[in-house]
Amino acid sequence: MSDQKIHIPVGATGDGRFTTACAHREVNNRNHAYDDLARTEPSAFAQLLMEKGIEHEAMVYERLEVAHGVVRLPAMSAPALIKDTDSAMVNGARIIMGGGLPIVSGRSGKPDILIRVDAPSTRAAWGYVPVDVKSHRGFKGTTKARQWLVGSIESPFLHDATTLDEIGTPLLDDSLQLAHYWRMLEESGWIPRVDPVGGIFDVDARLVWRRLDIALWKHEHPVTEITQQRSALEILDLEWEFRWNAVTRMLDGSDPTTEPILHGNCATCEWKNVCYEELDASEHVSLVAGVTKAHVKKFATIGVRTQSELSRLDVRSAAMFDRAKSRGVDLGKIRVLASEHPNPDDPVSVLTGRSKKTLEFLTAEGFVTVSDLSWLEPRLATMPWFAHVTRRIDGARVRLHPDGLPHLPRDERIPVVPRADVEIDVDMENSDVVYLWGTNATVRDGVSAPASVRPGYRPFHTLAGGHVDEPGAFVTMWNWMHTVIAECDHQNATVRFYCYTDAENTKMHEIASRWLDFPGMPDHEAIDALCATDHWVDLKETVEGLVWPTDSLSLKEVAPLAGFSWRDEDAGGDNSILWYEIAVTTDDDSQRREMSEKLLRYNEDDVLATKVLREWLDDGLNGRGPVFPSVVTLDEMFA
Repeated sequence: MSDQKIHIPVGATGDGRFTTACAHREVNNRNHAYDDLARTEPSAFAQLLMEKGIEHEAMVYERLEVAHGVVRLPAMSAPALIKDTDSAMVNGARIIMGGGLPIVSGRSGKPDILIRVDAPSTRAAWGYVPVDVKSHRGFKGTTKARQWLVGSIESPFLHDATTLDEIGTPLLDDSLQLAHYWRMLEESGWIPRVDPVGGIFDVDARLVWRRLDIALWKHEHPVTEITQQRSALEILDLEWEFRWNAVTRMLDGSDPTTEPILHGNCATCEWKNVCYEELDASEHVSLVAGVTKAHVKKFATIGVRTQSELSRLDVRSAAMFDRAKSRGVDLGKIRVLASEHPNPDDPVSVLTGRSKKTLEFLTAEGFVTVSDLSWLEPRLATMPWFAHVTRRIDGARVRLHPDGLPHLPRDERIPVVPRADVEIDVDMENSDVVYLWGTNATVRDGVSAPASVRPGYRPFHTLAGGHVDEPGAFVTMWNWMHTVIAECDHQNATVRFYCYTDAENTKMHEIASRWLDFPGMPDHEAIDALCATDHWVDLKETVEGLVWPTDSLSLKEVAPLAGFSWRDEDAGGDNSILWYEIAVTTDDDSQRREMSEKLLRYNEDDVLATKVLREWLDDGLNGRGPVFPSVVTLDEMFA
């Protein structure tokens, strides 16, 4: 893709963040009608992350200076920095820290580090590749281990990198920044004749290299909406063109190509309140729990953009299309063919061609002749179908209904809240490590409490020793849980541990991997074995069995419907990290106590929220509390 074909407004630039996350953010950033609107200030947690990032960057710079006798370029004006950086490259500096590159084709950027590669570039017998410093881990996810080039402070040069097997994939946003710098170096003539590559010094000061031209990430084309594996450079080029086109159309007053959509990146965006007000005012479909960005685009193909429009789609037709989708049958195609077929009395077999599966499905569902398909809503037949569209329609109806209660699903399968004689709610708090496991024990009436169980809140934390206490806190909790199980078995009592989502499962595995040799550390098989028993319950699975009137199914969204509220207004997982960092780093004893108490209070509220929610759900599902009506009762209202 050539930047020459892209119209960039005069004087406008995009930095390394331009193609990451939300395209609408970049449009808002350049919308002068929004200049006077109040943006969301960075949270205290976001400020902490920025400070930790700056500290980590300074540490990496300092260690590189000591190891290689290089000096970071001092603070100076942008033109002077660009000039000094170019001089350093012309002179063949092996490592350039804190440099700046000239603006080219609307691209601006200051890579943290430039590493010389002894392969010719347009400008010299050597070239430079970009490296950035990040205070997070170098890999994300659990994809199968593969070989990666990894360097270090002592060996930061590409040819010295070691091949290591690593699980996961380098973060896409990091890689897009590196691809951005690669394009800048390429246009400036400083790219060496090597495969496109860039590196990230991660939180452990490991230099994780990655190819920028290999399709490592699944990404949707912003125009064609085709999702496939793409390289960082391909994604960069696609998003660069799409976003500048969106900005240009906004400035010209043309039809927009981006819009506010509620999605995962909104929580930390400065525009979140502005966008949410617009979404709420327009009854946008993305406010329906479970409706994703991809779903929004698919609904838009049939003119459905609001909750009201979604709520009035024909659920009978949608349910049939859902069943067909689950069986791998393209019923939409068959419905379109039926509308075009000249003889409605012909058997449906004239529409199915050689597909035995499709014919069997139609026959089983009672479609005998072509005319039998006529009741299916034609508009739905033209929409690119996805799983559980009926649930999204019901979600819009429940959200618009005034009772504010979750509703029973259409399929008549009533969710169940598993109960026990001894019930223990579990929640953990984490950053790069898990620093707190909180539990709250409830002993049901008529049951004798096991010796190891004290009703109420019990934390297992690292507040005394910091990160190094992570394995000890976990092993202590792990042993306690198994003591409780053994004692309950001995007295013929049942016990269950309740979490919300599988985050606790994942973090147990991460700790087991990080601290493999710690005494008493369970292995992965033992963790899987516990989570597979009836002792371990993910309450989120019960919640997902109902249809909710909320934006999402997070605990913070659904627990208030059960009457629960957190004691601190600023309660949240991000802020808990802030409180923990202060508690373990401050020299002020009073502040340490205050932050420790606040952290423990927040975690206690989290486990109490799980307790209150599951008891409320159990009451409602068994006739002891609020009546949860079926979504079927809403059909007439939204017909």
